[in-house]
Amino acid sequence: MRNDNHFPLKASTDFLILVDSAEKILSRLQYEFLQHKTRDVVEFEVIKPGYFRVVVERRKDPQVSNIVLPSIKPAKGTYIDVWLEIDQGEDLRLESLKNARILLKNLVDSLPEEPWKGMRFRESGRERKKWVEIIE
Repeated sequence: MRNDNHFPLKASTDFLILVDSAEKILSRLQYEFLQHKTRDVVEFEVIKPGYFRVVVERRKDPQVSNIVLPSIKPAKGTYIDVWLEIDQGEDLRLESLKNARILLKNLVDSLPEEPWKGMRFRESGRERKKWVEIIE
């Protein structure tokens, strides 16, 4: 079952670059937000316009590379979770979703390359589809 209040995404973009870009865009868009952070996780809690949260986390899931001499290393990039408030009415939910989309569209446009570039082939196609679906 699809959850219309949670939009999980992955990006090949470096964690610090993505967090810095998101913070600059939120400020440029004049969104009112709080920022909660640890070393590997940053949460942007957007208060106005419309309430939503964007959680950016450094990817640590293991990936095997080099089939001949296998090695395991953390996957490149970040996880991005966009959360809408569950208890808000439909009008507020739609406004929050619209504003989250504006943020993500600006984020994609500001990054050095599209967030799905640089991922493994299957993952790249799957993530591209998810990103395009939410920003268009």
